[in-house]
Amino acid sequence: MKSRIEQVEHLAVALMKQQGLAPPHAEAYQEGSAETALLNRSGLPKGLEDDWHEGWGAEDDADFDRPRLDPDEEALSRDFGRINMDQSSTSYRSGAHWATILEHITEVKGFFESTTPLNEGPDESEVRSGPPSPILLLGASEPPSKTDILASMPEKTVVDRLVSRYFNSKDLAVVMLHVPTFQQQYEAFWEDPDGTSVAWIGLLFSIMCLATFFYRRTGDPLPEPLERAHEVMDAFRVCTAHCLFLGNYTKPGPHTLETLLLHLFSEYVRSNDAESGIYVMMGIIVRLALRMGLHRDPAQYSKISPFQGEMRRRLWAMVSQTDLLISFQSGFPSTIRQEQGDTEPPSNLFDEDFDEDSKDLPPSRPRTEMTPVSYLITKSALTAAFRRIAEHAFSMDRTSYETVLKLDHDLQAAQESIPAFLQIRSMDRSITDPAYLIMQRFYLELLFQKSRCVLHRRYMLEGRRQSRFAYSRATCIEAALKLLEHQSAIHNEIQRGGQLYRDQWFVSSLTSHDFLTAAMILCLEVSRDGAEKGEGSWRPYEAGGRSTEDEGRRKLLIKALERSREIWQASKDYSREARKAYEALKVMLYKVNDGERGSTASSTPSIRPDGSLSRLRDTTPAALSRGEQPGWEALCATETADAPDEASYESMTIEDMLDFPGNDGVDWVRPFP
Repeated sequence: MKSRIEQVEHLAVALMKQQGLAPPHAEAYQEGSAETALLNRSGLPKGLEDDWHEGWGAEDDADFDRPRLDPDEEALSRDFGRINMDQSSTSYRSGAHWATILEHITEVKGFFESTTPLNEGPDESEVRSGPPSPILLLGASEPPSKTDILASMPEKTVVDRLVSRYFNSKDLAVVMLHVPTFQQQYEAFWEDPDGTSVAWIGLLFSIMCLATFFYRRTGDPLPEPLERAHEVMDAFRVCTAHCLFLGNYTKPGPHTLETLLLHLFSEYVRSNDAESGIYVMMGIIVRLALRMGLHRDPAQYSKISPFQGEMRRRLWAMVSQTDLLISFQSGFPSTIRQEQGDTEPPSNLFDEDFDEDSKDLPPSRPRTEMTPVSYLITKSALTAAFRRIAEHAFSMDRTSYETVLKLDHDLQAAQESIPAFLQIRSMDRSITDPAYLIMQRFYLELLFQKSRCVLHRRYMLEGRRQSRFAYSRATCIEAALKLLEHQSAIHNEIQRGGQLYRDQWFVSSLTSHDFLTAAMILCLEVSRDGAEKGEGSWRPYEAGGRSTEDEGRRKLLIKALERSREIWQASKDYSREARKAYEALKVMLYKVNDGERGSTASSTPSIRPDGSLSRLRDTTPAALSRGEQPGWEALCATETADAPDEASYESMTIEDMLDFPGNDGVDWVRPFP
C-alpha cells in the first residue's frame, strides 16, 4: 500500500515539474518531530509578543515585508482553491469553502466522480416559480408608472397587519430603520401617497414581502383577502424592483440602500441554497454604500446631523456584515476591506433615545444593557475578527503559524467580550427567553465556531504528524463538533412544538453552510483515521498506533456525523447542498465505520436528548505547552445511552478504499494540492 502511495506522489511531482511548477517541500509531508513549540505565559509562541518583524527576511525588496517561513509553514500557508471550467461557465472556489474540503475526502470524492456531478441537484426551476431571481439583475419588464405601482398597494388594514408582522418578527434588519421615524413616514404616506418618494414606497413593498415570508414559514394564514403566500411574495418583490428601477437606484438617495438590502433579503430567503446572483447583487449594494460614503465615520462631516450619522453607522454595520458572510458563503473574499473605512460601530441606544431633531446623541448605554442594537454591535466585534481570518484564508501571501495563533487570540478576545445575555446557553436554560434572543445567541456562537474552523483547518491534518500544529487540529475538530451539536439542538427546536417552531425562518442557507463546513471537516478527520489505521504514523497525542482514547474520539465523531446525516436527509429533496451533504455523509459513514456500532453502551459516546455533545478539555496553546493532551478522553465521558437501532454499515479497510472505483491515482497522504 505504501508503494502505491509513493508511486502517486512521484507521478504528481513529475507532472508538476513538466508544467514548470515547483513541487511542495518534501519536508512538509514527512513525519515531524514530536517536539512541542515553546509557548509563553499568554499561551502564544515565544517571541510573539516581541517585535513582529524580528527574523523577517530582507534579501530583496520583494520579500522585505514577508515573514521567513520554514518548509512546513511554506507548504501549509498556500491554498489555491479550485477553478472549475466547462463549455458554459468558469467558476472559482476558495480552499476555505466546504465543497473544497469535501474534495480532499477521497472516499466521498470517488463516489461523486462515479455517480452525480457535485453541481447537480434539484432544479430550482422545478422548485420555484415566478419571475427570475434576482429580478433586479435578471429581468423586469419596463417599470410601470408610480401611479400603477400605487394601484398595486393593498388596502390599509392589510398593509397595517403586514407591517406589524415584520416589526414584531424581530428581524435582524429592523435596526436599519428608526421605528418612531418610520411610523411618522408611514402615516404621512397614507395621507399623501402621491407625494411619497418612490424609494420609500419600495421600502414598504420590501417590508411586506418579508412579512409575507414570515407568514408562509409559520403556516399562518395571510390577512384577507390575500392568499397563496408565494404568489403574494412574488408580487411584492416585483413591485420593490419596479420602485428601485423607477427611482434609479444607481444614484442612491434616502431609503434607497435600505430598500436594496431588504430586497436582497427577500431574494435570499427564496432559496434553500446559496445563489450566485445574491453575491453579485451584494456587490452592487456595497459599491453604492461606498458611493454614499458610509465607510467614513460621520463625526468627521459637519453637514451630517447626529440622527443621520447614527443611522448611517447602523446601515454600514449591516452592509459590511452581510457582505462578509454572503461573500464567504459563496467562496469569495469580502468586497469590503477592513482598512478601507473608519466608521465606528453604532451606539447602544434605544430608538426613543434620539430623533431627527436631536442636536447631539446621548451617551451610549453600557454594553451590558440589552437594546435592539445590542446584537448588531456585538456582531460587529466578532465579524471584525472573522474578517481578518477570512482575509488570511483567501490571501496568496505567505504567512507564519505565529500569525495564525495571533488571529486565534484576537478571536477569543472578541468572543469573551460578548455580553452575558448574548452568550450561548443550553435550551433548557432558555425556556423563558424569546425566540429571537435564542437565535441571536446561536448566530454569534456559529460565527465564532466557524471562524475557528476556517482559521485552523489548513493546519488540521498536519497536526496529526507534528505536535507543533496539534493545537490547530484540536481546535478545528472541537469547533466542528460544537457546530454539529448546535445543528442538532436547532433542528430539535424547530420541530412542531419546539421553542423555535414559529421562528424557524431564522434557519437559512447561511447557517446550513456553517453546518456543511463542520460536517466536511469531521469527514476529513475520520477519513484520515481510516487512511492511517495500522500505519504506525506519528500521532500527536500518543506516538504510534491507535489508543483507547483515539477510539473513543473516533466513535464520537461518527456519532455526530450520523446525527448530521439524519438532519440533512430531512431536507435533501428540496436543497442541492443538503443533498450533497447527505450523500457525502452516507458514503463516508458506510466506508469508515469499522464496528463501532457493536460496542457496548458504556463505551459508546452519545448525543444528549437536547442535541449537545460532550465537552473537550483545555486545548489552548498554553495547555499544550504544559504537556496536557487534548481532551479526547473527555469526549467519551458523557451520559451513556443505548445505541440507536439502525442498520450497521459495512466495514472497509484502507486497502478496500484504495481499490474503490474512482480512487485510482488519488493521493491519500497530502492534505492539500
